Amino acid sequence: MGARAPFDAAVQRAPGSLFTLDADGFVRNTYLLRITNKDASAEPVPFHIQVQGLSDAQILVQDISLATTESRTVPLIIRIKARSDLPRTIPFEVTVASPTKHVEIDATFKTEGHIGTDSK
Repeated sequence: MGARAPFDAAVQRAPGSLFTLDADGFVRNTYLLRITNKDASAEPVPFHIQVQGLSDAQILVQDISLATTESRTVPLIIRIKARSDLPRTIPFEVTVASPTKHVEIDATFKTEGHIGTDSK
């Protein structure tokens, strides 16, 4: 309706690797989540981050609070226990929510596909 969105959010895969096989038998994907607060209020705005669509995943990300026009990039780490039935690509959704709006971002979790729990 013409109203400017109070914030922007974007998810990118961290440079360097599609995935990592951790020594404890988990597949890890690391992303960079960038949030820009465009709200003109004087008060800092809290942002809550959630991930949907990855069952039994360990999600490591911290909620943040941003001042007016502040932009920050935070790591988003997702780990899933390696199993032989994991597909190569698993779609999921990252939700970033402020008190007044939420944004849903589509992303993908990468694995070797059909791997066991043995490391490389």
